[in-house]
Amino acid sequence: MKRLILTILIVGVVVFISGMLTSHVKAQGPRIQIALVEFTQKVKLLDVLLKGRYLIVHDEVKMARGKPCTYVYRFRKDRSAELIVSFHCQPVNREKAKQFTTVVSRISLTSDVLELREYQFADSTEGHGVP
Repeated sequence: MKRLILTILIVGVVVFISGMLTSHVKAQGPRIQIALVEFTQKVKLLDVLLKGRYLIVHDEVKMARGKPCTYVYRFRKDRSAELIVSFHCQPVNREKAKQFTTVVSRISLTSDVLELREYQFADSTEGHGVP
């Protein structure tokens, strides 16, 4: 599992650096996007409740194949990670985001739990809807 996380982080750094180096090129190939997110209150994502630090990974190659393309890992203090949930997102056109963004809504008026509806990576014009 540690190798998986290390591999994901290395791929993320490589993708980030290559994105910076090729930002002048209009047509970019498929990407893997990664964000480290901290939910300070309970957030429902599909059938799980999230609270704390999570690694959200989006893989465009898997999305193009119709496979689960979003992977959410619980990020622990010892830098290990555990896969919590994966799903095939629903792409949504958006304005370019300056930072990682989430769209949440309250489950009910009497609940303090939020539900994650969509997320968007920094410098991206595509949101990723939760099915």
